[in-house]
Amino acid sequence: MDAYKETEDAVTFLDGFFAPLLSPDGFHVAARTGDRFLRRYPGGTALTSQVPGDPVYVDYALRAFTGTFMELDEALGSALAPPLGSRLANFVAGVVVLCSVPVRIAYHHFHGTAAYTVIADRHVKVLARARASARGAHAEMVLGGSGSGRALSSDEEYLLVTTLDVLQSMAGTKLDSVTRFQQHKANLPPRTRVPAAELAQRMRAREFWVHGPPDNRQAQLGKPSNAGPEDKPLPYYGTVIDADGERLHARSFHALPESWQVFENFCRLVCQAGFTVYVNACSNAHGGRHPKHVTHREGVEFDVDWTFTSNPSDKVRNLARRRKKYGTGIFRDVERDQYFSLEPVPGDPELHSHRNIEALSALVVFQAAALSGLHRYLYSDVENMILAAEYLGWVVDQRLFAEVGRKANIPVAEGANHANHLHGEVPSPATSRLDDAALTTIFHQALARDGHKEFSSTYLLPPWSAHPPKADEEEKEPTPQEKRVAAFIQLWAERAAAGLPALLPIWLPTEELERRWLAE
Repeated sequence: MDAYKETEDAVTFLDGFFAPLLSPDGFHVAARTGDRFLRRYPGGTALTSQVPGDPVYVDYALRAFTGTFMELDEALGSALAPPLGSRLANFVAGVVVLCSVPVRIAYHHFHGTAAYTVIADRHVKVLARARASARGAHAEMVLGGSGSGRALSSDEEYLLVTTLDVLQSMAGTKLDSVTRFQQHKANLPPRTRVPAAELAQRMRAREFWVHGPPDNRQAQLGKPSNAGPEDKPLPYYGTVIDADGERLHARSFHALPESWQVFENFCRLVCQAGFTVYVNACSNAHGGRHPKHVTHREGVEFDVDWTFTSNPSDKVRNLARRRKKYGTGIFRDVERDQYFSLEPVPGDPELHSHRNIEALSALVVFQAAALSGLHRYLYSDVENMILAAEYLGWVVDQRLFAEVGRKANIPVAEGANHANHLHGEVPSPATSRLDDAALTTIFHQALARDGHKEFSSTYLLPPWSAHPPKADEEEKEPTPQEKRVAAFIQLWAERAAAGLPALLPIWLPTEELERRWLAE
């Protein structure tokens, strides 16, 4: 299922797997000459021989219809003289197998882009040829006689005419069905592709600003109409990068325009904090399966990775995968209506939750998702997801608490497939919480946050190591990454001192959290 991610590779596979059902000439030769379908396997008929070592679709389909074809073969053999009986039986088998080609299944469960853009179109052409072949067979078999020099009996003629009429109708019905499928997919709301360079350009064209007198500073998205000398933008220090190559982007980095707007604001918040966003996946241009994902069909989903400095080299590490253990824990599986906990997958890395500067970047990403409108997001860092939502609920809007039954902010604990990236979804309609009042509150909270020692001693630290250096070890020259982390932390402090802090993460000291929890 996941061996053919690229469209060209998937088309090549499907061409071979469905041969000769996607080639008008190939099907015509197989169906109208000899007994190509009834003698699929060397040494015997398709109904009696063993499945070959490398079966294709025709093999599976013929065996699925074994009972029907045996009855048909027997009936035609007793009603029509050779070679009409075998020729008609082979043609019937070919049309039946052709009409069983599962275009929709290929679209939904194998490769949406290959099925829609190539396979459906080829199948339509073969079905049209099959319908024409049925009309040609009528002239050849009925008007041409039995082939032995005698005229057909009325019963033979009736059997040929009605059977060929049924085949024309069958091919026409399937043709209409596949055409409706194509039209339906063509009429889906249009999705667009926004390469990372364009997304970054859009992002930088509109900055967060602080304005107003020193004793009443306000924050907003976009330059104030009457900006004065004291009004300042909050620069972007991170950027946006497309992961992987052009072939992948061309087929599957599409989304609805309104989804791109939400994602653009997500990138604004993350990049203003100083981190870089990697776009790993979006959706196909026309829906369908996006290998190797189960979702990513509706034009509203994004997979992202991110960094813990502004440098693209400093990606956050993958976490340990965790699996659900039902019957215990604080997480609720809505579909099963059961609570569960997450337990480590044996053999995976020790790290199951980000710490230090990686935790800082994770809080920023989770809160950016909720504030921009990516309200449902999946990841495995449960501890920081809960913290991020708590801070949002206490500071911005209580509807952003991550509690069962709330709809504004839905962090989903998913430890099996989302330990190495965050999956976010844009609802319809999306709700952004980037109004001036919320941004002003976040701005003043950021100033207070950066003046608190607990914050700096918890988050402004190098990436956590399972094996920190021993006290008696000789001091070594800092690595390039260590130098980048030190520079990032220094810049963070300078931004705060200048009154132009990173807006996120929203954070409260432990003492304040405990006070609020106890009061609640």
